[in-house]
Amino acid sequence: MRILLVLMAVCLALFSLNSIPHVIAKSKNLSDDCIESIEEEKSKFEEKVMKDVLSSYNVKLEDMEEVISYDIHDLRKISLLTGKTETHMKSIFQQFESISLGQKQLFFFNGDLNTAFIFYKNPQYKNVMIKMNRGDDKWSVAESKVVEGKKINFNKKNCKDEHIINQGFNGLFKGLD
Repeated sequence: MRILLVLMAVCLALFSLNSIPHVIAKSKNLSDDCIESIEEEKSKFEEKVMKDVLSSYNVKLEDMEEVISYDIHDLRKISLLTGKTETHMKSIFQQFESISLGQKQLFFFNGDLNTAFIFYKNPQYKNVMIKMNRGDDKWSVAESKVVEGKKINFNKKNCKDEHIINQGFNGLFKGLD
């Protein structure tokens, strides 16, 4: 029972973390600068997470001749553009269904489009690599590795107080223009 509660708490926290900018972006109480600041922090967090994951497997993107990468949003766009989700795409989407800290990334290295790698950090701060091979009908998992990763914190921006102060000053000086 306790494990279930912990798992639910982790799921809720991860859902909240991934949806923070989207919820905040819709809020009328935050300034555009605040929303932009939150988006920047989210990008920095995701970059730090992926850097840690890739370094765990000694993957140096800058040393590769060619790197193609996709996140879940890119894959959804591809499905929308083609108007269908065929078996190859479905087998890749399945790998994106589990929870991760930051975004999972699908990589193709050095022009090899028959071998794909998915990298991500799981909720236990473990770094995960899934190697997949393209088959006739779908992608299949050839190898899966999990290694210790670093705990990377999300720097939550709190600019609501700034917004309240600005709103107060704007109210004080209305009509003085």
